[in-house]
Amino acid sequence: MDSMKRKQPSLLNYFPNKKNVSQTAIPQLNVDDNKQNNITSDLVFDNDIGNFIGKKLDDHTKCRLLENPWKPLKNFEYPFSIHKKKGKEEKRFLRNNHFDQYPWLIYSVSKSGCFCKYCTLFLTHNKGGKQNTEELKKLVTLPLSQYSKLLGKDGYLEKHNQNHYHQDAILKSSDFLKTYNSPNKQVNNILNSERLRQVQENRNRLKPIIETIIFLGRQNIPFRGHRDSGQIIFHDNENSKNLTDPTYSIVKNEGNFRELLKYRVMSGDTKLKNDLLNFNSKASYISPIIQEDLIKCCKEEILSFILDEVNTNQFYSIIFDETTDVSHISQMSLTLRYIDKKNNIYERFVGFINCHDTFNKNQTAIPNNDLSDTLIDDHLSKEPKLTGNVLGNIVVSELKEMSLNLKNCIGIGTDGCSVMTSVLRGAVQEVQKSCPNAIYSPCTNHALNLSISKSSKVQIVRNTMGILQETISFFHLSSKRNFILKNNLKSSKSSKTSLTSLCVTRWVERHTSIIDFETNMSEIIESLTHISQWTDQVSSSKANSLLLSLCNCEFIITLYILSNILSITLPASKMLQGVNLDVSAASSCITSIVQNLEDKRLNAEEYFS
Repeated sequence: MDSMKRKQPSLLNYFPNKKNVSQTAIPQLNVDDNKQNNITSDLVFDNDIGNFIGKKLDDHTKCRLLENPWKPLKNFEYPFSIHKKKGKEEKRFLRNNHFDQYPWLIYSVSKSGCFCKYCTLFLTHNKGGKQNTEELKKLVTLPLSQYSKLLGKDGYLEKHNQNHYHQDAILKSSDFLKTYNSPNKQVNNILNSERLRQVQENRNRLKPIIETIIFLGRQNIPFRGHRDSGQIIFHDNENSKNLTDPTYSIVKNEGNFRELLKYRVMSGDTKLKNDLLNFNSKASYISPIIQEDLIKCCKEEILSFILDEVNTNQFYSIIFDETTDVSHISQMSLTLRYIDKKNNIYERFVGFINCHDTFNKNQTAIPNNDLSDTLIDDHLSKEPKLTGNVLGNIVVSELKEMSLNLKNCIGIGTDGCSVMTSVLRGAVQEVQKSCPNAIYSPCTNHALNLSISKSSKVQIVRNTMGILQETISFFHLSSKRNFILKNNLKSSKSSKTSLTSLCVTRWVERHTSIIDFETNMSEIIESLTHISQWTDQVSSSKANSLLLSLCNCEFIITLYILSNILSITLPASKMLQGVNLDVSAASSCITSIVQNLEDKRLNAEEYFS
């Protein structure tokens, strides 16, 4: 699959090197550097016009930058420039009224200055003045970062507003939006009706394909099959729509995506069938590459919606964690948490980050092009340690790529491991350097689990947990043993059909496992009694040994104590994982649990008699 993917430029490559501005104060939000000369509309969530200066843009990106450019929020801290007047330094601020008076004026965070959105996108030359010999720089190719003498008849903004090239750019932008939003009015479409028909046909052809991709994504169903390229194969009997048709079974399974398209055809979508059978060899729209592109478009639409909500509601918190997945790749999950105007709490997952890849890209993005290949190879050969500093920098980099205001990040949530929480080199400390208003909130559920785990230091409790795990494994490792247990549980009308393992990471399951074991204790002992009489020596001897352990007085008492205590902490463990839980409710819940446990300790004879 990897070999079929087209090479995509890195997101970090889309942002130009920023020059040092010594006399201009800029806001804290920055954007990463870039070196690429071409850009597509992949970054639909990034509407900062400064990232697109001097680039070749597609129509979608132009329209987005014209109709929805990045705009500062009401509380945005505008930059200022410092000027000397009569020997004294004075500050000149950029203000909201500048943008109100000149709608074409756009502020770029990445370039730390202002641009004219029309001239930046639609000027076909970089010359101006009376003789068209003066090179156009400020507001066109370079940012305006000096904010003195902006308004008035002789102000820099008014002069630009009166320039002929500026008026021409406005007309070009108006014509562009008309033809973009109404393709049928475009001159070449009017002259070439065949082209317009082809455009509409291609859009209609994409619709069922996109709907299929969205369906698979919502249901969390994988796309791929053994055969995932070329023309879709239909079974021989075209008039039959029966999945049990013998001719249908001859065709190889082509994966969920292609099979779902075939199912739509069998359900009567003749238009889709004609499209799939009579496509252009260069435009089937179902190849793995197109699938990846459409999935990316869906991702960007979802991410754009989430980021719009976050920016509208201004403040947000981040939740992140890092682990190694089944393919041995270090993945970091990143979630944004925010509250809307109606006090509804949302936690939105925004993506998985390949930590080693991102770290390597950041390290190899060396601005000096003269560095030798030997130095780069030496860097790549170094041990790629994922320290807390590295993880923190990765998180900050992702937030910047999403154009989020780092000052509006007011909370950080992680687990309690040292890589995250270390005072000197922790990921949280690194994020707080860029997000000074972010308060660290450790995972309370993690702390609760660690507190409960301390009880395992008691020898009797540790022995009981070991016997529990051994008994559960005894049934899970053999189908015939599990069959006996399942029948006994069924005959007793128990809601369970098997025992739950003592999962190390899923704390709620540990609670449930112990409580279920205590509830079904009699059925477990009965099952072990039957197995102890088998001729299978391994099973019978092990069952007999477990019977002796389960019927031990210390085990029974400890099991019932654990079950009693965990029945109190289980609701708290579930509650602390809830999205809508606030600090007050969490504190009240924990206080209630502590009080309940203290009552049990003071009145142990009454509770456990």
